[in-house]
Amino acid sequence: MPCVMFDTKASQPDTAALTQALGDAMPHWNTVVDFLATRPEGLTIDWKFYGRKHGWQLKATRKKRAVAYLIPGQDHFRLGAALNAKAVDALADSGLPPALIAEIQESAAYPEGKPARVTVSSAEDADTALQVLAFKLQH
Repeated sequence: MPCVMFDTKASQPDTAALTQALGDAMPHWNTVVDFLATRPEGLTIDWKFYGRKHGWQLKATRKKRAVAYLIPGQDHFRLGAALNAKAVDALADSGLPPALIAEIQESAAYPEGKPARVTVSSAEDADTALQVLAFKLQH
């Protein structure tokens, strides 16, 4: 199991703590958060605490439905999003990396959809995360 960076409810991450934890991935965090914050789709972005096992996560929602989660880690963060059946069917034309498409298609389906997960520690990873978000918001 990945190390949970912020696992204390009383300590919601702030910019200084995030910068220390994310290191060189912090600019990529900012890029993804800025992308979410500037969407015309009416997204709400809030920190949520999911217990010691999952810690603090930045959650983007639209009309009370989860769009994506950003999960801070040491020198990286993870983007998680669930893709509905319509989105999974459209993956072939998405432009996403083939390995990620295969991972999504082969993953177990949950009531909210199939998970799309991207670990971000570089600009290339951030670009992939933005592609996943744009794709998710289209479907």
